[in-house]
Amino acid sequence: AALTIVMAILHAALDVAYLPAIHEQMSEQLKQNGHLQNLMDECELMRVQAALTEDEADWETLYLNMGAAWRLDRGQLAILRALSRWREREARHLNIPRPWVAKDSDLIQLAQQAPGDRQALRDLGDLSRSAREVDPDVLLGLIEEGRQHPVPDNAVPAGQPMSPAQRKTLKRCQAVVRE
Repeated sequence: AALTIVMAILHAALDVAYLPAIHEQMSEQLKQNGHLQNLMDECELMRVQAALTEDEADWETLYLNMGAAWRLDRGQLAILRALSRWREREARHLNIPRPWVAKDSDLIQLAQQAPGDRQALRDLGDLSRSAREVDPDVLLGLIEEGRQHPVPDNAVPAGQPMSPAQRKTLKRCQAVVRE
């Protein structure tokens, strides 16, 4: 954890040293190419999207946007929700990116496997180093919390792949566009 903090401080220091000059040069290039307003519009969109997660109440649905969440059943989604809220709190408290606390794939695996004790948790093979450094009792407590609090019936994860019929329709649409 200490190395992570040192690397974050070094990264921030390098940002302060180099980013103003890079910003000036790139802004000038964008202005000359007529794309500066496009950048400003994109930045505003990103700012608005980031602001959506500023309120802790909005963290309640972050788990629904994880790439593989659609594969989970209702019980697993409840565990994923508890893990996701915890990760968001930790990342914000430590002021570090979410994956530095635990990757999405870690949370998905924990939700799928739902280990019930320390040994089962240790037996999970593919957790990242950052997830393995988390207090096992914290993870086990979050898994139990998820078991105790089901997700609402209207909780639908994003990103579910298209059905065969939808893929067929998409291919017909793409053919029409190509013609």
